[in-house]
Amino acid sequence: MPDRANSSASLKGRLGRLAAMLATFARMPLAEKLLLPLCWLLMALSSIAVALLPFRLIAPVLGRQASANHVPETLDPALARRAQWVRNAVNRAARLMPLRSDCLPQAFAASLMCRLLGLPSSAHIGVKPQVGEDGTLAHAWVLVGDFWVAGGLSIPDYQPMTCFRRG
Repeated sequence: MPDRANSSASLKGRLGRLAAMLATFARMPLAEKLLLPLCWLLMALSSIAVALLPFRLIAPVLGRQASANHVPETLDPALARRAQWVRNAVNRAARLMPLRSDCLPQAFAASLMCRLLGLPSSAHIGVKPQVGEDGTLAHAWVLVGDFWVAGGLSIPDYQPMTCFRRG
């Protein structure tokens, strides 16, 4: 009997989470509803590419290599709305992704989404030296102007090493 009660509670919990996700989806603007499945697919493909291919083969997707010290320009308000759509789609798709969805697949998906929406973007890869056995931590993020669309919460902690620009 206890097994049946636990599975019933587990099912109720999963159904509750599904209902909350559907309610959130229903409240999203139409543009974001349309972008979410596309972003999820791009992130899945990016995750597979990151797992199977050397970075040098997939890096051109991010754009042309540029100075690591690229200073982003202030984002034009007209582009800010589309950049926000990309940020929201990347964040939501990452939460739903059963595959790897850390910063690198997010950066690839965000760069591709920006390209599709005609947004000039810069993808950055940086490092943060760690004290101890962990060595160095790497992080990837994408900006549209000075607005981050992927990986932005950790930007101040990392020293940019390379940048790829598109648009």
